[in-house]
Amino acid sequence: MIDFSFWSKENRDFYKAMIEKAGGTVELVYMKASKEILRKRLDKRNLFLNANSPFIVTNEILEHHYEGFQEPCGEGEIIILQK
Repeated sequence: MIDFSFWSKENRDFYKAMIEKAGGTVELVYMKASKEILRKRLDKRNLFLNANSPFIVTNEILEHHYEGFQEPCGEGEIIILQK
């Protein structure tokens, strides 16, 4: 199992090819969340800094990552809507 953000289609395609070449199968799970949900989760996360969340994620950082994300579409993805 690989647990990674895979924010770009190019990166997803690279790992998919590598896994399939090694005889594995790929299951892409997309945990789809609105920017509002992500912001609420980050507000809670930002309250406690620790080894799993060592820095505050600002609105600017969220915007940068949200706008740069290439949503999977037609890649055989399993979509799990986040609420």
